Amino acid sequence: MQVVRFFLLTFLLFSCSARQCYVPEIPCEWHTKPAPGMIISSMDGFLWWKALEDPVLDYLLYQVENCDSIYADIAKSYFELVASQHTLDILKEQIYAYQESLQLTEALLIAGFTNTQDQLHAQELLITQKAQIPTVELSIQKSINHLTTLLGYVPGDLDWLLCQKNCLPNLPCYLPIKSPAEVLDCKCSLEALEEVENGIASYNTALKRHALFAETWGASQKEYREIYDLYQRGFKSYLDVQTSLQAMLNAKNNLLQSKLDLILSYIALYRALEG
Repeated sequence: MQVVRFFLLTFLLFSCSARQCYVPEIPCEWHTKPAPGMIISSMDGFLWWKALEDPVLDYLLYQVENCDSIYADIAKSYFELVASQHTLDILKEQIYAYQESLQLTEALLIAGFTNTQDQLHAQELLITQKAQIPTVELSIQKSINHLTTLLGYVPGDLDWLLCQKNCLPNLPCYLPIKSPAEVLDCKCSLEALEEVENGIASYNTALKRHALFAETWGASQKEYREIYDLYQRGFKSYLDVQTSLQAMLNAKNNLLQSKLDLILSYIALYRALEG
């Protein structure tokens, strides 16, 4: 028994010593396969925020000192604001569609073609959509206040700019990224490699999700047009048209949120590479 303990202790001591002396080999490529257009290349002269070609974002970043970390915070808050403004518009379109459905259901109830349960269900859907309006409006106001103070202004000073509704930008086709060795040269930390690996993986996932939601959005538009055409020819009811419209608006909102997620993953990736 003592001999076994001796060999076990010797093995543990040797293992600990080996771990302490272990120096990992830094790979030339990232373990996570980069997305299309993402190439290990020199990032000299590449400004990730300029590549988005958003004049409002350029103006906001011009107000602060050149710092990748604060630039990422400002860009993230700004695009969340833009997405919330478009979410509000989609929500209003959905409310209008639910109001039309409720009116149609009430007319069918009077004519004896439906029951009160359908009417109550239509009312519930309408109220649920309307209840989301104050939450989205609050989110917009908070985003404006946060951006204003982040830039060193008093709340209200930038309303003239931030209350305008802009579009979410398209991402550049060419995305230069540093090699693992370059990241280590800048940060000297294995955690920095982990952060970039996660950033690449998150960007890949967001890109795939956005592509799928784009397909869904296209399919829902086609379905709506076909149902509306059948309605005009007398083969579909107006309620069918409204149901298809609501599905199309849901797909539109999903596409919007997936694009926001893609942009935020882009920002997070370059924050990991440079911040």
